[in-house]
Amino acid sequence: MSARRIDMTSWWRGRTGREQGLLAGLALVLGVLVLWYGIIAPALDWRDTSRARYEASAERYLHVTSELARIEGSAETRAVQTYDRPLRTVAGERAAAHGLAISRVLPDGDGQLNLWIEAAPAGSLTDWLSDLDRNHAVRVERLTLDRRADRLVNAQIVLRREVR
Repeated sequence: MSARRIDMTSWWRGRTGREQGLLAGLALVLGVLVLWYGIIAPALDWRDTSRARYEASAERYLHVTSELARIEGSAETRAVQTYDRPLRTVAGERAAAHGLAISRVLPDGDGQLNLWIEAAPAGSLTDWLSDLDRNHAVRVERLTLDRRADRLVNAQIVLRREVR
């Protein structure tokens, strides 16, 4: 390697002062270009991209938290609004909204409500119970399902209102 270094040194000395200046200027320009396009520009681009992604994430976070607060607030409002109404009325209205027909109702003395539903699609029944739970503070105390041959179910359900 020292022979190669000697060859480069002798080659450099063989250039005129003007050629040496031009070659040094060319090396400086190449060094600046490599520094700019190889290191600085990618770092600046990475910083700008990171900042944009952070701002977009922060905006999505604020949107999600505000929507969550709105949804929780509206569910609470609905639960409070239906809490003033009798459990039998709320259960009956929501069952009708889900296409279910309650065949028999028997109120208990301790605030519970016994319901019988015959020939109901299982999906509609679970959607109705979920709606009561999420939006109306009504809990299922006991549930008995009998599967029928025609893919429908008969249900005996005991509901109670959540204590507030």
